[in-house]
Amino acid sequence: MMHSVQIKRPHRFEAICALGMLFGLWPDVARGAEDVGKLVTQSRAAWQAGDAARAVELATKAVEAGPDKAATYLYRGTLYEMQRKHAEAVADFDRAIELDPRNAEAYDHRGSERFKQGRFADSITDFDRAIALDPAREAGHWKRGISYYYVRRYDDGRKQFEHYQTVDNNDVENAVWRFLCMARQDGVPVARRELLKIKQDRRAPMMEIYALFAGQATPDQVLAAARSGDP
Repeated sequence: MMHSVQIKRPHRFEAICALGMLFGLWPDVARGAEDVGKLVTQSRAAWQAGDAARAVELATKAVEAGPDKAATYLYRGTLYEMQRKHAEAVADFDRAIELDPRNAEAYDHRGSERFKQGRFADSITDFDRAIALDPAREAGHWKRGISYYYVRRYDDGRKQFEHYQTVDNNDVENAVWRFLCMARQDGVPVARRELLKIKQDRRAPMMEIYALFAGQATPDQVLAAARSGDP
């Protein structure tokens, strides 16, 4: 599985959430440097209009106007992240952390990018630091669970996915990742017997995938549901 590592959430969903969180930082920046605030507002507009190159150009001008502000690097790094420019994103998150070592958001984003680079142990280090700075992140941190899987810390992964179940108890992907951790450690029969109970994940073909891991469906049935459904 090492050759096809992917974060489990849809890219567009992550993009919207990441931008939404970061936009909340900008009133503080704007008070300190009005030009930075204006540049970021223009960058946001360009991104929302579908002009990624212009959005990054304006974000770079914001960095140049506010080179001592972690939020400018965090913002541009997130634009790079959404364009899957992992090295550029990590470099900006590095700088954000240098400027603000207690910025949980920067650690969290850098951890995600390190994961995509295949740097699984480093991603865990960043996720751990983000959670230490902001403990409210821990229960919902499915990304750390996936990183645990890839460094063969299967029991830690199992526990993380069980914790996530308290946040969303209808997430088939979470149940499957826990299954995979348990299958590696305890064997498929145990993992199947203790598969987390999912009542209704409305995304097609998630319930068919759940049935597959429960031993109650075939790959062909999953593919048929995927072709006929609306993910």
